[in-house]
Amino acid sequence: MKFSHFFWIDREYFAPKIREQIDFGLTLFEDEKPKNAEEAIKEIVGAVDGVLARNQDWHDFHKEMIFQVEPNSKEDISFLLELSIYEQKSMDLYKREMYTESLNNMLVYIQTYQKQLNEIDEAWYTQVAASLIYPLDPVRSNDQQILAKDKSLKVLKPRHKYLAKNTKVKGRQAGIIK
Repeated sequence: MKFSHFFWIDREYFAPKIREQIDFGLTLFEDEKPKNAEEAIKEIVGAVDGVLARNQDWHDFHKEMIFQVEPNSKEDISFLLELSIYEQKSMDLYKREMYTESLNNMLVYIQTYQKQLNEIDEAWYTQVAASLIYPLDPVRSNDQQILAKDKSLKVLKPRHKYLAKNTKVKGRQAGIIK
């Protein structure tokens, strides 16, 4: 597996021109890999010297590379704006101690944008949802945290490992016990 597969997992959060520069940097040695560290350092220093010396060939190459990159579409931007609106609304409801409404707002966000969220983001927002309901219902909060942990190992561990079970009581408990 190539190094670039492990690097910049959350690339979609960078501007397209920055992503292009990162990709270029990761592919510098793809064709002719240096034989040792000294050779690699020598190549890197040569490239840096070209940039610092304002080498016209390097300048033209970089300019052409950047101009070929397509800008973000408005859909990407609107998705991020929607994200901030839902988060702000959830936090406002939480501050007003409207915990259930706050949780429901966050869950609607997660469900609405599930296709656009990666697993880590979905787990993160599920964890946020768990924290929103905790003051009112710690059991439900733990259930949300279990769901978050199932989506990604990069979130906090839940207090308990198992989802709470709802039990149905038939009739009055005192009568059943008697």
